[in-house]
Amino acid sequence: MVSHGANWQTMAQRLKAPDGGGGGRHKFIALILLRIACVFLPGYVHPDEWFQSNEVAAQEVFNYHTEKPWEFTADAPLRSVLSVYFSSQMAYTIAVAFKSYIPSFMAADVVTYAPRVMLCAMSFVVDLAVDSCARAVDADVTMARTMFASSWVTLVMLVRPFSNAVETCAVALAAFLATYKIKDDRRDYGVRCALIGVIGAIAIFIRITSAVYIAPWALLAVGRELRHSVWAGALGIAGGVVAAVGAAMACIVIDTAYYANQSVIDVLSIVRQPDAWVITPLNLLRYNSNVDNLAIHGLHVRVLHVFVNGPMMFGPMWLACCFALVRPSKWRDESRGAIAALWGSVLLPLAVLSLVPHQEPRFLAPMIIPLCVLSVRARSGTVSSRVRNPKVGRGVGAFWVAFNILMAVVFGILHQGGVVRSARSLASSNFPFAQTSSVNAVFWKTYMPPQSVLAQPLDAVRVKITDIGGADAVTALTHLAALAAPPSAEDVADDPSCAAKIKDTITVIVAPPSAMGELRHVAYAAGLDFAPAAARFGPHVSFDHLPQTFSALAAARTVADVIDAFVLATYVVTHRT
Repeated sequence: MVSHGANWQTMAQRLKAPDGGGGGRHKFIALILLRIACVFLPGYVHPDEWFQSNEVAAQEVFNYHTEKPWEFTADAPLRSVLSVYFSSQMAYTIAVAFKSYIPSFMAADVVTYAPRVMLCAMSFVVDLAVDSCARAVDADVTMARTMFASSWVTLVMLVRPFSNAVETCAVALAAFLATYKIKDDRRDYGVRCALIGVIGAIAIFIRITSAVYIAPWALLAVGRELRHSVWAGALGIAGGVVAAVGAAMACIVIDTAYYANQSVIDVLSIVRQPDAWVITPLNLLRYNSNVDNLAIHGLHVRVLHVFVNGPMMFGPMWLACCFALVRPSKWRDESRGAIAALWGSVLLPLAVLSLVPHQEPRFLAPMIIPLCVLSVRARSGTVSSRVRNPKVGRGVGAFWVAFNILMAVVFGILHQGGVVRSARSLASSNFPFAQTSSVNAVFWKTYMPPQSVLAQPLDAVRVKITDIGGADAVTALTHLAALAAPPSAEDVADDPSCAAKIKDTITVIVAPPSAMGELRHVAYAAGLDFAPAAARFGPHVSFDHLPQTFSALAAARTVADVIDAFVLATYVVTHRT
């Protein structure tokens, strides 16, 4: 029987031990500080980090002008408001409580960084889960902890307001509960199973894939009860099911209240009308079951997760676990259940997610918990005779460090790194045209820019953003010409003041300099021109338009030309005279 004090004493001894030790402790503290610093990196990983979280929450909490994504406005909404709450709204609500201490000029900073700080704090739950899982299977705790803390997935993905980051924290809670003091034979009378049931139900509303990530841990918790008796196992199952159903009903009530724009109390009056319920996981399941719907977002080969996304997310850790599958080590009887849960939380989600033809790397984020532990076991067990060779060990370590530095720099700094900063600048008092009455901004060949960072009240929108994605130059010119066109005689006759208003309005285009040559060519015939860049934001790399970047580098003649290949610039649209 192990006490809480003994558990913390053991952790302290491990930190001071020679293997992981004073050096291990300092290394871990350094990695914690690095994780906090990564909160402020400028990279833009994927539009969902904004449009399924901040853009919705900023309008709800701050009454800012944003564009709510279609998943939240459809007749059958696909996203639960709980996902928004845990990823962004909770952080914004806390920020409101301290509003009197936050200067108004920091509004955009609050919108951008408050959710990241909250997710960074939540990510330490995953540290606890990795620690607990490693202890459960007698793996090297220090190494497993270090691998998690140094992974680019932790440093970049888990500190951004992705629903995948919240899902990973939920899975971590379930894994921690299932493995905590696993060698202790005391009964908990179904409490552990009930807590996992609540976590699992809420997590499914956040991301439906949570079901397959948490299922192995739920089975492990039931297995721990079955060690005592069949009746204890039955009690655990019953407690987990009842708790999960109760939590799911509460989630349905909350979502129904949100989408009906009513209070929870008012919604309770229609609880006996199932047709009025908003069950977002069911809506999402129906949507994703139609391949035509998935084709809108992109269809992929079924093995993409195995051969591309897994190595991209986890690098050497993924390869080590693949090797462990081929040459498995022996499982000790006392840790057999925990090891099975670890493998189950990799293989079951991988099999299920691979059945869906739309596959993105971040869908695998929760796998980082079992992979950290399994890869450490693979190192000390399956491939011990080779990896324990100091030279090989140093080579693997160097590969791990280089891989994660590269991926953190690419996705944390370079990838679409100028989009958010350029959008924020449009409403900044330091913007060259901050005194104009309105700004029409067109973003071209970039990710969709978030509008919440402008921090504009719904009733006072000065900057209007139009996103045209990767449209061709002719389409871009059509949008610019419409926005920059002088008022017609009919417009002036209807509203004599419109001429003055338009005169005090500027139109800008935010685009990579490497794309502007083609646009200037077609704009010349239309009588439009572009003033020299009013602002530049870098580093910025768009993987969707790499050929243009390479062409710009090939044509570069000066250092300035090389720099222009890796920035995003703001140009003012003018009429050629």
